[in-house]
Amino acid sequence: MVEIIKKLKNKFPTIIKHQWVSIGKRGENSVLNRDIYILAYGKKYIKRMTGLDQGCNNLLFINSEVFIDVDEFKKFSDEIIGRTIKNPIYFSKLSLKLINSCNKIKKYSEQIKNKKFRGLKKESLKEIFSDSIEKLAELVSFSYLLQNQEEIPRRIIDFILKKRKIMKREIGLIREKLLTPIKKKTLFQEESQNLFKIAEKIKQSGHSLKKLPKEIKNEILSHIKKYDWINSKYFNVQEVIYTETIERIADFLKLKQRERGEEIAEDREKEFSQIVKRLKLTKNDLLLFNSVREQLYYKTLRKELIFLFSYAVRSLFLEIAKKEKLTYPEFISQTLDEINNFFNRNIVKKQELVKRIKGFHYIFLEGKKIVIPVEDLKITTAQRPKISILKGTIGNRGRVQGVARVIKTKEELKEIKKGEILVIDTVSPDHVKYLHEVSGIVTNAGGILSHA
Repeated sequence: MVEIIKKLKNKFPTIIKHQWVSIGKRGENSVLNRDIYILAYGKKYIKRMTGLDQGCNNLLFINSEVFIDVDEFKKFSDEIIGRTIKNPIYFSKLSLKLINSCNKIKKYSEQIKNKKFRGLKKESLKEIFSDSIEKLAELVSFSYLLQNQEEIPRRIIDFILKKRKIMKREIGLIREKLLTPIKKKTLFQEESQNLFKIAEKIKQSGHSLKKLPKEIKNEILSHIKKYDWINSKYFNVQEVIYTETIERIADFLKLKQRERGEEIAEDREKEFSQIVKRLKLTKNDLLLFNSVREQLYYKTLRKELIFLFSYAVRSLFLEIAKKEKLTYPEFISQTLDEINNFFNRNIVKKQELVKRIKGFHYIFLEGKKIVIPVEDLKITTAQRPKISILKGTIGNRGRVQGVARVIKTKEELKEIKKGEILVIDTVSPDHVKYLHEVSGIVTNAGGILSHA
């Protein structure tokens, strides 16, 4: 962080007034996506979500790493927790708003996914584009609630446990048992289980993957059509292809036993019930626990829905890009202001967009933003100190031993071997399909109910 401050303080003198903390890396991103997050974290959407007259005014996206203003986020989280302690129904209402927002974006994405935009005039495209961004920004705003390693949910749970005079050394273990997912599947879980069923059908029938009957081929094609968005991520659209799906089925066929996701969920639900009974939680405490569990589940679903939305609006974005005489990667390298400027006949210089595609820094400081191509301002993130022991929060109990494989790119995920321990910065939904046979996962970022 010191190196970053040195590089930026001449251009942004006030940067030294803030205390910054990294909340992890976000690969495969775009300027447009960053800009939508800045919009969503502003007062308009934060107030709509929480009722607080607050907003985020400071965020740094340096290379692929995200930094938040510690004091600003603490002020926000203190206010949320203060209101929650006074009135647990407040936090429950936040959960309901998040659920409604998820449902709205899912419905909208399914509606717009196959629409044709060719031939529409600028005015019509602008209206549809603005409406799309409005819906997405509302959903994205909820991610601010769960920033900084899920600090707000963790502090709420710890407050309840401390009231019951739980020993400090026990709090972490009890918290992990209490923060079990609500028993609902995310879209990625549904996709994986559906493909697993197709694999089982093939296994039982004894058919070769090279000579599948028409009936099973059609089932695979229907699966691809339903989940054609699954490889897309933050406007970086990637089609699902038949050969890749066959490769995944082949991996499922190698598994010796069916995945135990539903059994594990049942076991965890029983543990949750036992602890609730043991702690003699009040009605309000239980309301808070369940609201936290819902929010953490919908945090995962929210991210998947953003990926679905990204794929669904590709035709709209392509049509606007065509009118701008830009490629798709150039289009998503613009800010919202720059896209709106196009609708007002002002076009950003193409050579600037080409530089941003190679890499960019996004500085949002005291309410003002600037995008700087990496080639215009080279910043080296400080090397991590060499340490022999890693410490962190467990996401699951137990011990495991295996070869650690450090993954730096998505392509390297395909090299993972059975029984290895994955070491990665963070696990995204599109990584999950590669992880069926790893014996353990170590991440820098992500909370107890993250995809890892």
